[in-house]
Order: sequence, then C-alpha cells, then structure tokens
Amino acid sequence: MILKKIVYGFSLLAVIILLSDAYLNAQNRDFNLRNNAYYPGGTDVAIADGGTGQSTKTEAFDALAPPTTTGDTIYYNGTDNVRLAIGAAGTALKGGTTPSWGYQVANASTVDLGWLLLPTVFFAPTNASTLVEFVGVANQVRVHQFVLPFRITVSDIRVRVEAIEAGKACAFAIYRDTVSAPVLETGAMSVAAAAVVTADLATDVVLEPDVYYFAWTSTSTIATARGLSSSSNYQSLWDDTVAQAGNATNASVASVFPATLGTVTYANNTIPFALMKP
Repeated sequence: MILKKIVYGFSLLAVIILLSDAYLNAQNRDFNLRNNAYYPGGTDVAIADGGTGQSTKTEAFDALAPPTTTGDTIYYNGTDNVRLAIGAAGTALKGGTTPSWGYQVANASTVDLGWLLLPTVFFAPTNASTLVEFVGVANQVRVHQFVLPFRITVSDIRVRVEAIEAGKACAFAIYRDTVSAPVLETGAMSVAAAAVVTADLATDVVLEPDVYYFAWTSTSTIATARGLSSSSNYQSLWDDTVAQAGNATNASVASVFPATLGTVTYANNTIPFALMKP
C-alpha cells in the first residue's frame, strides 16, 4: 500500500513537471515570437530582415529611399531605383537613356551645321571689307569678351589673311576668364599667303553657354585679316571698371598663348574675324 502511494506520488509529480515544461516552452515561444516576428503592435522589422525599421508610412519610405540631399530625385536605371543628385543652379532635368541635369540650349555639333563668328557671335557684318592688323607689337595678346548663348562643338577655326609676311603666324584662343588657362587654342596659323587659313583641332572642343574671352596674337605686325575696326565710341559703351576688350598683360611665345591672360587693359584695338565650326 505504501509502495502504491509512493508510485502514485511520483507519477503525479512527473505530470506536474511535464505540464510546467510545456507551459514554460509555450511562454518562451510566445516571447520569441513577440521579439523576433512581426505582429500588430510589435517590434518594427529591420531593413536587414526585409522591413523598414519604421512604424509610419512616411518614415518607412524615407528609410528606404536613396536621396541624401534636398532636391535629389529618384529614377529607375533598369535594375534599381537610384538617386539623381540635385543639379547646379540654372540647370534643367534632361531626358535620355539616363536622366541628367544640364542647360536646355541649342546645340551646334553637326559638321557644317552651325557656326560661331567671333567677335560678333551671331552674324557677319554686312560689310566685311575692312582689313585689320592682328597686333601692334609682335606676340601681343589682344582680347574681346563675348557671351555664348548656345553650345557648340568646335572642330576648326578659319581666318581670312590678306596682307602677308613670310615665316610669320597668327593664332587664336578662347579663355573662360583672365586667371585660367585657355579652353581652346589653335596653334600657329601661317600668314605667308593671302587665303583662308584653317586650323583643324586635334581634339574637338565643346564650348558651353558662358562668358568667354576671344583672344588672338601674331608674330607679325604687318599681316592683316578681314575684321572689325572698333572705335573709341564703341569701346566706351562697356569698358568701365573691368576692361572687357583690350590688351592682356601676358604675351604669347611663338604663337603659344600664355597660361593666363593676366590683367586686361583697355585699348582701341582692331578685331580679326575668326569663324569656328563643328
């Protein structure tokens, strides 16, 4: 009888232990579910686990979106939704295979379509019979500021030489400002024959809309070209605090332009025509 009671007691204890284990396991499973799986009102799912780590719609989108700076946009690159950084002031969003920021301007880049005639930019004067000297002193650099309102790809530059001098040359360049190197340079162009002389650039140069300095030089003080003979009345219209046309401080060497123009001093210079084409 005593043995039966002992066996019964052990059996009851075993049942209690089993029930306790089942209860604890259930509690553990519930704890794990509440801390490791999604359920309404529970812990937000981390991005690494396929969630956003956030609790609201706006914050969730912000957590996944690629933009990092005010003004950034998102576009699909064929594989992913990626960031397009905000463009510079004054630029517009351009379409294409990949969107980009840039200037929405006319683009002269096709051979024999479009041209730039400096210093007038838009058109040749009705009377281009004037013959002008390139420089008054050999290797002098003369400049004339101009505004380019369109994009042009320059492949060659042409000048009409009239009065000649054997063994001498002229050259043209474009500077963005007076303190930077030229963005375009022709190299020496012979003035030994009365003809249209062309300089073919080794690499095409793209000029974006901007303000530039048209520069020219020559090793000859005798050679002339078709051009404009400006007057003091013309120059005085816009030569105020900063001279926008005149002579540069720095000279050329053997038709190679200086690294910078230096200071531009007002001068009533003649200006040769230079035709730049794609």
